[in-house]
Amino acid sequence: MTLAELTLEQIEKLATRRRECSAETGVDKTVLLNASKGNIVDDPKLNEHIFCVFKKTDFMDEAGNFQNEVLQKKITDAINDAELARKLIEVCSIKRRLHS
Repeated sequence: MTLAELTLEQIEKLATRRRECSAETGVDKTVLLNASKGNIVDDPKLNEHIFCVFKKTDFMDEAGNFQNEVLQKKITDAINDAELARKLIEVCSIKRRLHS
């Protein structure tokens, strides 16, 4: 499996969106830090934060629906493998309400 490498511009945009969502949702910084390390807890504000980031990156719409065309393009661009991107989206795009 190929690991995606983000450009400096992409990293900066993502960091900005994460800061915006952190401020908007009031998610606890410790919960957010732990989640970035893989220790994800069922926390309403963390769910709101994730949903916020997904909306700001156009991965989801306002209703919480995954935007598969956007995901396909962005993931394919990142890993340079359209078929793997399609498979990842298929496995990961399980519809689940991320916010209360």
